[in-house]
Amino acid sequence: FNATETEYPRDKTVVELFEEQVAKTPDNIALVFEDEKLTYSELNARANSLAHKLREIGVKPDDFVAIIADRSIEMIAGIYGIIKAGGAYVPIDPTYPEDRISFMLEDCAPKAVLKFTTESINISGEIPVIDLRNSEVWEGASEDPEHVNTPNDLIYCIYTSGTTGQPKGVIVEHYGVANLREYFIQKHGVCEKDNVIQFASISFDAAVSEMTMGLLCGATMYIIPTDIQKDTKAFETFISDNKISIAILPPQYLMQIKLTGLRTIITAGP
Repeated sequence: FNATETEYPRDKTVVELFEEQVAKTPDNIALVFEDEKLTYSELNARANSLAHKLREIGVKPDDFVAIIADRSIEMIAGIYGIIKAGGAYVPIDPTYPEDRISFMLEDCAPKAVLKFTTESINISGEIPVIDLRNSEVWEGASEDPEHVNTPNDLIYCIYTSGTTGQPKGVIVEHYGVANLREYFIQKHGVCEKDNVIQFASISFDAAVSEMTMGLLCGATMYIIPTDIQKDTKAFETFISDNKISIAILPPQYLMQIKLTGLRTIITAGP
């Protein structure tokens, strides 16, 4: 059962893997959210523009950059902008209690905070705050930044739920996500023909799997709006109308719905 050793691109970072996919399928749709769509080249250009701005304020490998964002195209472009700048993203759900958000920001000491939310959130101290609603963030230099990462550099820090005390940040390196990508390609055959749903909060590691299946395997990733996510009938229709082929869903949610047309459903939990 443990004979799971396999070859994967352990010498490449997520930045390199993503840019290879962009070069391979520049005009394919990478992201869909409501009425907005981005091709792989458009997503790459947006992420690059943000990455250059983060480099200007000193973001470098293993620096943390927090992102507090509602479900949106900007949420994903922001994450990839952080990664392409060379930093590690720290996802923070904007609906978290204020004291939890404050603790996480104090604990990880980010180089900057990216915001895209309707929630009122106070960020104390002198941490630079970049509002992703400002169109100028996505303008300017759009060429690929110089590669500065190694596969052993951090790519993200996701905090635990904190049910046994204070939340603890769990850090993962680039090579771990490269390994995950190979798993989805080899075991689930994820490819450019797939439509993957982005269901999980970015503050949970399931979102890493969704982004890996979507953006590193060449698929199209559909970010589900919150109101549809909360309505199981609307969710079933969303899956059918958008020809979603792969989904990662919590077992409690999966038990409440009836899905047809998907070729793969991944679920896990207590």
